[in-house]
Amino acid sequence: MKDNKKTKTNANYFTKTETLKIAGIIILIASGVEFFLGRTYIGYIISCIGLVVGLVLFIVGSSGRVSEAEISEYIAKNTDGACEIDVEEKALKKRLRSLPYPLVASGFVFNADVMVKKTKKGSLNSSVYSKTVLYPLDTAILVRHRTLLIAEHDHQDTEQEIPYADIKKIETVESTEDITFGKKLFRAKNINLVIETASGEPIIITAQDNVETDTFIKEIDRIVKELQGA
Repeated sequence: MKDNKKTKTNANYFTKTETLKIAGIIILIASGVEFFLGRTYIGYIISCIGLVVGLVLFIVGSSGRVSEAEISEYIAKNTDGACEIDVEEKALKKRLRSLPYPLVASGFVFNADVMVKKTKKGSLNSSVYSKTVLYPLDTAILVRHRTLLIAEHDHQDTEQEIPYADIKKIETVESTEDITFGKKLFRAKNINLVIETASGEPIIITAQDNVETDTFIKEIDRIVKELQGA
């Protein structure tokens, strides 16, 4: 069940600007200086009004939106433990290969449908976060995936097995995506793990935050060649 109050707050992280908050800070500083200097009675009255106006603008501009840290906490809370094999899935555990180790691929998704926010460090956050765990089984790769819809306070889980016999190619693909959100143009970098199969459309997995992808690809290539008799 969705939390409508939380949904509004998460969406406001991306849509609410800093204009009112910054204006409030400026007015508070200017009014504070005038208040303490107290040169004239009129100036004193104006500074008091300015302090009230500045405080109101600051409160309005700050309310209704979570911080970057809270967005990170929200992502962690809703992805930690997701896509993992449960202790009761004994039959599935028996099918796991010893190598390569399962690959965890995750990161923000960047496309024309997401909301975008630049962080204080200059990187980009989006309103959609992806986590995928790829498990190398005896005859296939098990792909468990969670799409976290941050602004909607919701998520979607999917699962599929990709037989090694169907894999034509597996590789990492980097690209850039120009996204217009609000009145701003953002250029985002996408890093995806792409699995091309003989039986359908390529499977594209967000892999922004993983450094073990290359090792995983080499091991899967080795398995595919062995099973296909190459």
